[in-house]
Amino acid sequence: MKLATLRTPTGTIAVRVTEDGVGIELPGVPDVGALLSHPDYARLSNAGIEAHDLHSADWAPVVPHPGKIICVGLNYREHITEMGGDLPEFPTLFAKYPEAITGP
Repeated sequence: MKLATLRTPTGTIAVRVTEDGVGIELPGVPDVGALLSHPDYARLSNAGIEAHDLHSADWAPVVPHPGKIICVGLNYREHITEMGGDLPEFPTLFAKYPEAITGP
């Protein structure tokens, strides 16, 4: 199942993405972060009301208000080797601030 958060004139909404390029609005869920933290996640993610054309949609960050953002750098072997770098022995971790979120 693919999920997304869209901007609308009344605020953000969580949608379930279909193979046809349509976002099925999940009732009462403002974003994917709220959906994933909801105790009735499975039922809500299979519900649906209004459909939104995703080709013309205003996409928002999937989780607009994350608590933490932990990133992993140097995680593509091919890219590291094509740039002439050495493969790291341990993962390279770094943090981002929630204000750094700009879009999907």
